[in-house]
Amino acid sequence: VMLFVGFLLSEAHTLSVKVPFTNYAPFRCHCSPLQLSRASCEAEQERLQRQLRFRFWSWIVSLWCFLGFQIMTVFLVWYTDDKRRYNVISFVLEVCAGLCMLANHWAIWYYCTERRWGGHLQELLLQRPPAASEQSGAR
Repeated sequence: VMLFVGFLLSEAHTLSVKVPFTNYAPFRCHCSPLQLSRASCEAEQERLQRQLRFRFWSWIVSLWCFLGFQIMTVFLVWYTDDKRRYNVISFVLEVCAGLCMLANHWAIWYYCTERRWGGHLQELLLQRPPAASEQSGAR
């Protein structure tokens, strides 16, 4: 439960999710790297918009599945008849919430700028001069 709550709250902050039908954003992030105004060109803005849409919808589906799972959990505590059908529904909702959370993490990975650096970072690390501690250790 804490995994889902942590994920939902941190993504609500990153995405600056607003309360539906209002402009109230209790989780507003003032320095989000996902702000479209920080994009350097039109292609970058389009990439950010795609990322935001995918992350927002995966967050919404995960939220509703998690809430449904929690409601089913409370219902199963009080329900005394055959619980098998409701256990299956509860399990499916929990799995759906988890898969949406994984999809959200996939979107973060897919759209991150570090992923597109390729071997350039490795080349930079290989070309750096040795640190002073490394030089003194060679004596």
